[in-house]
Amino acid sequence: MSPLINAVKSCVLALIVMGIYTIWYIFFNNGASDHLARILENGPQLLPGTKEPLRASFTGIAALDHQLIVLTLYF
Repeated sequence: MSPLINAVKSCVLALIVMGIYTIWYIFFNNGASDHLARILENGPQLLPGTKEPLRASFTGIAALDHQLIVLTLYF
């Protein structure tokens, strides 16, 4: 393999690692994880900053629906 391809692969891998680390670092250090846990545990089950209720059922499978709720709040 050429040195250029190896260099590109190394850079892409470094960017992936840096991106994942940065996303989770910011998520936990700015208090978003605590806020997300508080919404899921205590309620009210409203989308943050709105009066719209949080959708609690997407598929009818409780474990999958819980993960989808977390993703809805995260994004």
